[in-house]
Amino acid sequence: MIIPAILMKDEIERAFRKKAYTEDIFFYNGWIGNLPNEVKEDEDLWSFAIVDADETKPFGEEYILIGYISFRIDHYSAQAYNFGLIRFEDKAFFTKEGRRIIPESIMAAGILEVIRKLEDMNLHRIEFRCVEGNPAEAGYTKIINRLSNQYRISIMRLEDVCRNSAGGWHDSIIFQLIRRG
Repeated sequence: MIIPAILMKDEIERAFRKKAYTEDIFFYNGWIGNLPNEVKEDEDLWSFAIVDADETKPFGEEYILIGYISFRIDHYSAQAYNFGLIRFEDKAFFTKEGRRIIPESIMAAGILEVIRKLEDMNLHRIEFRCVEGNPAEAGYTKIINRLSNQYRISIMRLEDVCRNSAGGWHDSIIFQLIRRG
């Protein structure tokens, strides 16, 4: 499930700091040394915490942070762009209460929830990028295939755009979706 990121601002910023200078941050921003800016409210920036919710607990105590997704919306040109997606929990685990949490499944459900929000906005264009080698690349291809009836799809590759901490170069893959009709 997704909730507005501002509700988990401190937890998200702490989770990003734990990922500093890792390959995860490289795949999130396309370079190794910078953390994203703080979580903030902005008219054009949409950001969500991807969480597991335990409905048996009171509001505010039931969320376990799994990931984060953000993007910009240009309402005038009806497009979404500048997506960022990161998973903070990599492996399945059990809560103190014994509930099993599978981060990959929760991330997939959160992404589908965001896609439904984007579909409801009737946007003309959606663009997102991926650093070559990002484990999420296969998931992005699944998303593209799911939307191919509604959108014309273009996939472009820019060579040697990002350099990792070992000095190796990675391509940047751009996914562009233009609404049919």
